[in-house]
Amino acid sequence: MKKTVRCLCFVLLLLMTMAWGMAAATEALPAEVEALLRAALPSHIISHAQQCGNTAAAVVSDGQTQTLCVAEQNNGIWQLVVCNPNALRQDTPVTSLYLDTDEVLFWSYHSYDAVYDTYNAYRSQSDHQWHVGGMMQSETHDNGNITEAHLSHNSGRLHYTTYFCDENENVLSARQYTPVPAAWLEEQLLLTAYDDSRFPKPNQ
Repeated sequence: MKKTVRCLCFVLLLLMTMAWGMAAATEALPAEVEALLRAALPSHIISHAQQCGNTAAAVVSDGQTQTLCVAEQNNGIWQLVVCNPNALRQDTPVTSLYLDTDEVLFWSYHSYDAVYDTYNAYRSQSDHQWHVGGMMQSETHDNGNITEAHLSHNSGRLHYTTYFCDENENVLSARQYTPVPAAWLEEQLLLTAYDDSRFPKPNQ
C-alpha cells in the first residue's frame, strides 16, 4: 500500500513538474542571477529558469551545449554554486525544469513518443551541497498503461524498482530488484561533478 501511494504521488508530482516546467520555462530570474550566468557563460541564453526562495536554477544553451546552473542567495548575495554541462544530456534538450522548494530540483527529457526521463537533485542538510538522488523513466504504452522505472542511489547502493500502472495511474504490480553495491558512485553524485553519461539508466 505504501509503495502504491508513493508511486501515485511521484506520478502526480511528475505531471505537475512537466506542466509547471513548461509553463514557467522562461520565468524571470533576479537580475543578480542573470548577471552571474552572463559572466560565467556569456555566449549562452536561458532556455529554462525557475526560482524558489533562496535558490534559482536554469538551463542555459549556446545551441550546441546545454548547462545546468544553480544559484543560491546567502545574506542577500547570490552565488553560482553549480555550473555543469556534464549534468545534462547534450543529444536531448531538457523539456522542463522545476524547483520543488528551494532544496529539491527536477529536470526532465522527453526522449521520444510517450517516454519521459525525470532526474532529481537535492541540497543535503549535512554538507549543504547539491547531490543527484536518482531518476525515473516513465513510458505510456499504446493501450494507455504506464511503466515506471525508479532508479536511486542510497547508502552506497543502487535501488531499482519497476511499477506497472493502468491508464488511470493505479499500480497493477511492482517489481523491486536486489540493490546493487555502487559505492563508487558516491562522490560522482555531487551535482557539481555529476556526469550523466556515467550514471546507469533503467533501460541499460
